[in-house]
Amino acid sequence: MRSKLLLTVRIIVGLFAVFFGVVGYFIYTDTLISLRDAVLIPLTVVTIAAPLIYKKWKWVTDSDNKLLNIVCHFLLGGCIVFGAFMLGNIPIGSDVPTFEEKTVVQKKATTKSRNTRRVGRRSYVTTGYRTNYHLWVALHDSVSRRQTVKREAYNRVRTGDTVTVVLSKGRFGYQFIKKVKVPKRALNKKRRRDKIESYALHKLRFHQPIKE
Repeated sequence: MRSKLLLTVRIIVGLFAVFFGVVGYFIYTDTLISLRDAVLIPLTVVTIAAPLIYKKWKWVTDSDNKLLNIVCHFLLGGCIVFGAFMLGNIPIGSDVPTFEEKTVVQKKATTKSRNTRRVGRRSYVTTGYRTNYHLWVALHDSVSRRQTVKREAYNRVRTGDTVTVVLSKGRFGYQFIKKVKVPKRALNKKRRRDKIESYALHKLRFHQPIKE
């Protein structure tokens, strides 16, 4: 019974570390930080802590092998530190100052993802698909980043158009992308005249008096 409990705890710890790493990655895509800093800062923390706590991972690896415990420390500990670092940089509070930066849409694309519904203890069925809308923009660090937007904003913008990115300074000094503002596309005179003429023809076609 105790061995099963320990195995369950080890699996939970491993999944927790991986989950933290995945969360950190998604936050990283919205943070203006170089890949070098995103890797070196958590790696430095894990390296400094290695001589002090690498033996503690024995209860996860169930082994006295020094190399195995060190590898576990760097992999799982690195994921946890990376996720905590990215989460800690997110500015919290409604009074956090923001600023805007204009940039150009480099690319736009859509992706499909499944909607599932649980039908049993371990079974899921697909109930449909949803479309996700993405824009690629590059800010002053020249790194292209994918931003998910609503369908209305996606349809209003084209590749090469200028959009406004709202940024805020993170708690560790790295700027964080809050949202992308897409301006409403103004109709030019020709398009406006064509729409008025089309509407007038539609009214005439369906509202003519009936001849007896």
